[in-house]
Amino acid sequence: MNCRPTIALLLWMSVVGVVTSFAQAPQEEGPKGIFSKWFEKKPAAGAKGPFPGRISDASVDPESDTLSPLLRAEPVEFDRRENDSVERFPEIPGYESFSSATQKDIEGLIERIYEGYEARVDRMDPPDLRSSRTLAMGSVPSEFPTVWRDLADDPLWNDSASIRRSLEELYRTGLEHSHHLKVYRDLPLIRETGLQEADGDFDVETFLDGRLNRRNEPVGSSLTTGNTAARFFEHEDYLEAGVRKKLTSGAQITLSNRLATLSSNSSFLIPQHQGSSNLTLSVVQPLLQGAGYHYNQSKIKIARLETRNANAEFVRQLDSHLLEIDHAYWELYHARARFLLTRDLAGETASILERLEERADLDALQSEVLRARASLAMRQALLNRAEMDVRNSEERLRALVSDPTEDIGSNTELLPVSPPLLVRYVDDVRRVAKDALRNRPEVQQGFDALRAAMIRRDVFKNEKLPTLNLVADLMLGDIEARDRAGAAFENQFGDGTGYMLGFQFSQPLDNDAERARLLRSEIELRQQASRLRAIVDIVLLEALVSYRELMSSYRDMQGSYATLQASREELRQLRERLEIDTDDARGRTTAAQLQLILDSMDRNQIAEESFLRSIVSYNATFTSLQSARGTLLRRENVRIDRVLDADETHPNGALERLQLSEGAQGKEPSASPSPPGKRGKSFRRPPDTATPGPSSSE
Repeated sequence: MNCRPTIALLLWMSVVGVVTSFAQAPQEEGPKGIFSKWFEKKPAAGAKGPFPGRISDASVDPESDTLSPLLRAEPVEFDRRENDSVERFPEIPGYESFSSATQKDIEGLIERIYEGYEARVDRMDPPDLRSSRTLAMGSVPSEFPTVWRDLADDPLWNDSASIRRSLEELYRTGLEHSHHLKVYRDLPLIRETGLQEADGDFDVETFLDGRLNRRNEPVGSSLTTGNTAARFFEHEDYLEAGVRKKLTSGAQITLSNRLATLSSNSSFLIPQHQGSSNLTLSVVQPLLQGAGYHYNQSKIKIARLETRNANAEFVRQLDSHLLEIDHAYWELYHARARFLLTRDLAGETASILERLEERADLDALQSEVLRARASLAMRQALLNRAEMDVRNSEERLRALVSDPTEDIGSNTELLPVSPPLLVRYVDDVRRVAKDALRNRPEVQQGFDALRAAMIRRDVFKNEKLPTLNLVADLMLGDIEARDRAGAAFENQFGDGTGYMLGFQFSQPLDNDAERARLLRSEIELRQQASRLRAIVDIVLLEALVSYRELMSSYRDMQGSYATLQASREELRQLRERLEIDTDDARGRTTAAQLQLILDSMDRNQIAEESFLRSIVSYNATFTSLQSARGTLLRRENVRIDRVLDADETHPNGALERLQLSEGAQGKEPSASPSPPGKRGKSFRRPPDTATPGPSSSE
């Protein structure tokens, strides 16, 4: 009997040691490198740091009680960065955390997949995209006479105000005000709450339980009361309070104290009106199913991967929206230039019709006059259609940008002032493909989905094990007379310790449910590896197709320019012949020559519109290539900050949101320098990152 206190003391020390070791288990770090620079939290002015609050493996702002797992990221000097963090993934090895052996194996698989695709990229050598061939392409002069070049950014209507907008200004306005982007910018913050929710399993829980029991029962045996009482009366009041917490090892620890008073008419209750106190420390530690740091951290790991997936999805949507703004801008530019071409064509057609009507009594046939009138009516109808295209293009651009100063349907004319790019763009196709492999958010999403599939497989593998729990209790207690529960609480620490050791075991005989879930997770893991390869294949395909389309667009622009030159020369010669000799050597009258000019104008209009479309297509395809490479956001130096702000849904309180803006450094110039008075109407040069020149694939 004398050895029991010693055994109890040793057991107490061992439990405390286990609890301490579990509490100091390695914690996972927040995600590094991928989005840590873009999505880091900016401390408010005057805020004290670092934040002392900790929940499992993430930081908590004690004032807002909001989880921000990236608070510990180092501040970033955006004006000195070489590349955006989102464009550096996947980082190999890419799992910056305390990983299990199988999770380290999946990192090895990811590295092998990534290196395999890098090797495939190094072997790329499509004959049509070799730089020796692309450098052999001719050039399109940036200076040539055209109706629309000097007038595309001039007002077309006299009954409305006008506002000049460059492509960069539209980007900036869209980043700040676009309702479409506001939908997606909250997605990372929504997913980030899953981290705090998953970490809630390890919260310290307090509990309080109180009862007032009054028993009044008939006595059927003298052993119940020990006297001749006909009924048994018992008054028991108790209050139990305590805390419980789940550790990352899976152990459930409960510390509670029960204060009670008890009195009855039984002769066996000694002393009467007793007050008692019982302090209990209970530990239930799973040894098989539910045991282990990695199993119990799996929810947090998956929540972190889902947060990273939401970040990547936001970046993908942001890139896609900027691409839509770019295409809408060039559609507006094309619509305005086409309107100018059609208006000029209608004016020249009206002039020819006037000359034919003047010669109706000389040599112009009635059929020739009617034909000219039909041509004029058709071109005026095309002019009305061109005006509608201009206005619809303006509305689409307003809808994408959501500028609060320009409502949809407003009486403001948008003037696109960024001139198109005509300079040849040459790059190494392998560098294009590698940029896509490193920068595209879809690749990061595929890698994280594979990591999540491995974690789920490990979870189901653990849940297939039998239930075997180690149970241990330490107990202190005391009883005092006259309902003195407080005295019992004070005296319970000096009267010895009780303890209990045991185990719990259970195992389904067939275990079909767990076996089926494990098998499903194994198949899903294999499927996810195949899906990752399919994603990378699509990313590389889009990069190569975009680059090939850019080269083809430039060749189309060359061909359209040559066609336009020939068409203009034909029209010029016909006009000169008409001015020199009204009746040519073949006996054609002036009216007949005017009909030839009218037909030539139709062909020239087709050539003008084809050349215009090729220019617009080349510029839109150039931006599409930047998007396919994953470098569009870097080219525009898009910046994402965390800020606290009130809005119409929370006018009295501030919520965290992501603020989008364009940085001042590293931006592509909107146009090459222009002499005074030209207002930047010369065509653009390519950005510094796209300087034409020979590459290693020659």
